[in-house]
Amino acid sequence: MPVKGPVRGAYEIDELVLMDFSQRNFVDLGNHTQSIIMKESIYQPYLTIEIIVNDTAALHEQLPMLGEEIIFMSWKDGEAVSQGDPTRYFRKMFYVISVTNLKDPKPTAQTYTIKAASPEFFMDKKLKVYGGWSGDPYSQIAKDVYNKWLSRPLSKKFPGYEKTLYVEDTKGGGNLACPGWSPIKTLQWLATKSQSNTRGTKGALYMYWESMHGIYFKSIETLMQKTNDFLESDIQLKIPQIHLVPPSVSTGEDNVEQAYEQLIPDEYSFPQLFNSAHKLEQGMIANRVVGLDYIHHKVYNYDFYYDQQGIQQGHAYAKNILNSSVSFLNPDPDTRQGKFPVVQVTAISGSGDDRTKDILSGEGFTRSNRMSQLEQIRQLQFEAVVPYSADYETGSFCYVYIPSKAGTQDSSLNGLTSGKYLVTGLDHLLIAGLYKLRVKLVKESLLQNIDEALDLDTGQEENVSPFSGTPVAGGVGVKQPKRVSAQNDALDPLDEETYKQVSFHELTPSEVGPSS
Repeated sequence: MPVKGPVRGAYEIDELVLMDFSQRNFVDLGNHTQSIIMKESIYQPYLTIEIIVNDTAALHEQLPMLGEEIIFMSWKDGEAVSQGDPTRYFRKMFYVISVTNLKDPKPTAQTYTIKAASPEFFMDKKLKVYGGWSGDPYSQIAKDVYNKWLSRPLSKKFPGYEKTLYVEDTKGGGNLACPGWSPIKTLQWLATKSQSNTRGTKGALYMYWESMHGIYFKSIETLMQKTNDFLESDIQLKIPQIHLVPPSVSTGEDNVEQAYEQLIPDEYSFPQLFNSAHKLEQGMIANRVVGLDYIHHKVYNYDFYYDQQGIQQGHAYAKNILNSSVSFLNPDPDTRQGKFPVVQVTAISGSGDDRTKDILSGEGFTRSNRMSQLEQIRQLQFEAVVPYSADYETGSFCYVYIPSKAGTQDSSLNGLTSGKYLVTGLDHLLIAGLYKLRVKLVKESLLQNIDEALDLDTGQEENVSPFSGTPVAGGVGVKQPKRVSAQNDALDPLDEETYKQVSFHELTPSEVGPSS
């Protein structure tokens, strides 16, 4: 098949074959394909593909499409095409889920969409996990489940079929008697219970997902935290960049044009900058997990505060979280009852476990932290369409440079929205002869601290607990800047003198309204 498009976004498809479930008959879709969209996401445990077919040869009659057909696709990206690099060669297999949108635009042609997914999608629906583990790390249980219920059955059916599984070691061990869940449901359940064994990771944000490069059972928090170490090495130079600037930008001195063409997206958008209601409703700002220990007949409260425990979690930008210390959303410490927008009740004791419960681990801890962290990575969202580059991968990071509207484009950046973004998903778009990516990004911490941006720093330091983030008088603590407190009347920006400058009043009601 000829090379598609110029070097920027070029690709070459060597194989696009549809085979029936007997694996004896096949048809070549290559010359009948209008577009191909492949999707990966940290929220998606398998790859999906949609192929829009312009059928002028009655392919679905040559090979009746009844379900369970297999798609084999092999392709090269632009660098493999131009340089002959064998490492930039992809080959994937998909099982057909459905054929939809069948239309007859011409008497001799039909169009339809073939939807398919990784073979793991169907294997997950075929098999159930029955097994027990006692005291094993969740990371080891995840390896066992993947190997026994997904990898081995697939390699037996398709000799040579293999995908790399990347697993991050988890802290401690757990007990599991799996009651017949599907393999993927089991792996996703394990992710919700896992804490990373990596030093400095203090939350619970494991995910199970598949990308073009393999399958992952890893902590997103650890990935974010590690980006702080990149500043000390040359690795940061390998992180992809997106510049929201014109193709040529003047330096303002000698009018030298800077070439940004490879870094500028074809299009971009901000699906969401923030959602304050969701911050409260999903337990991001504060939540409580009531842990019921049925064995010892005790009740434990696991209380989470975003401005205390949340600031101690691993972030792409250390302590520059998405809320100010004086945020109205923060819980009022004077409220004794009902100050948690979200309260969950769960059992925390394991069968036969007589150990004292640790407030910094276990079911109550992981649930309260994860509840907040899941919403943190759904707040500031950014999407961009860029030419394909192998530097982008789901679960990796990208620098986004956003010019300040208050300054000059060549010298000033938006201090809050610019910086490191987490890649949560990629749509691979092979459309109109070009290979592009729709990159889905989120930002869970800011380039600039909000309190500093609002000039709320007192200029002092305080000693805080490394676990809860609350001030401590002595012991082994962590020094951090002392912020303005929303509970300190002398420093509260909404003090009486401020809010009385504006008169609050109600409009005069209508004479025929409900107030009349």
